Amino acid sequence: MATGKEIAATLHGLVDRDMTFMHICGTHEASIARTGLRSILPKNLKIVMGPGCPVCITPQGEIDAALDLGEKDCIIATYGDLLRLPGSKGCLD
Repeated sequence: MATGKEIAATLHGLVDRDMTFMHICGTHEASIARTGLRSILPKNLKIVMGPGCPVCITPQGEIDAALDLGEKDCIIATYGDLLRLPGSKGCLD
């Protein structure tokens, strides 16, 4: 398994222009911040926070509205994790 220093050295050798990557998960952001990942990245490689994943940012009212639609036999397409997110009357799964 590569060490942090080896990963940092490899990144510094590979990144030859400005690059920005966005993640959408609060858990990812917490891990990035906790481990200090940004401090070892090359200056021209940035990881930015996105809008948040559906599970983290979906308001209770929208879950309840989806549950209401499900009771009317509507087809609901969503991320798998959102199926288990509880509304005030249950969840979608």
